Amino acid sequence: MSRCLGILTITLVEAKFTRSTDLVRKMDPYVEFACREFEWKSSTVDSGHKKPKWEGQSFEIEVKYLGDDLKWVAKDHDKIGRDEPIGDGESKLSAFVCYEDWDEWFAVEHKGKPAGKIHLRTHWAPAAEVEEKHSSQDEMGQITEKIKELAQKKRDLTD
Repeated sequence: MSRCLGILTITLVEAKFTRSTDLVRKMDPYVEFACREFEWKSSTVDSGHKKPKWEGQSFEIEVKYLGDDLKWVAKDHDKIGRDEPIGDGESKLSAFVCYEDWDEWFAVEHKGKPAGKIHLRTHWAPAAEVEEKHSSQDEMGQITEKIKELAQKKRDLTD
């Protein structure tokens, strides 16, 4: 069993694609993310075409190994046929944990050629911080119990 190194929160903000999968209509893009057994799919931006924007599209990953890859695939939702890939990309998780908060554009490629970029914002919370927060709450609870005990002893002695 791997120990959790921390929590990585990723927010999908927007994309700028340089290719379109549709000749006549506007694309309805969404993005799928995967890392080991974790998978997440964004909402579809109807008629977002080459410049979709997402709101409230965040997910968390429990990071167990910094060498893992976060992969993404942007697709055009097709109501009738099969969803078509716009492009894909990937990055090591280690790139995301270098900064507590990071706001960056990442490349999207289709068949080895540039197909645009996706804009991600990330927040990294190392396990030490998470454990420290829980530890402080535990310590505060212990202190509160001791204060209650002392107050009871004082009441017993004054009676």
